[in-house]
Amino acid sequence: MIAGQLVLREPLDRPRLLRIAIRGESVPSDGPEPAQGVAARVEGGVFVAGPPLGVFHTVEMWAGAERNAVSVGCVPTTAGAVVEIWNLADPAGRSGMVEAARSGGLITVSCRPGAPAGAELVVDVLWEDG
Repeated sequence: MIAGQLVLREPLDRPRLLRIAIRGESVPSDGPEPAQGVAARVEGGVFVAGPPLGVFHTVEMWAGAERNAVSVGCVPTTAGAVVEIWNLADPAGRSGMVEAARSGGLITVSCRPGAPAGAELVVDVLWEDG
């Protein structure tokens, strides 16, 4: 189970390409920089990426890390498959305000954890048909 706050739960009824990118991060000016990130998890399906071709169920990225964008194929293996997008924060278990704005296949998510004040993570989630 992923520790964090569920942000989106999208049905996966056909193979699709999922692109996730951390677009921006705000940190408080008067305190320690929080660890913030995003994770995607597939239920009833698999993610595929390569080379070499790999099959997996979870993708995780942290703000400030070298890798801030990922593209994976999403393949349903059962009826009712879904992809979940989670806001991650360290320490885990903090909840806060989440806003999601949709424009076509693009979903922009802003996550503001409950503490510390002034922290925010902006993530773009783009669905494309393969």
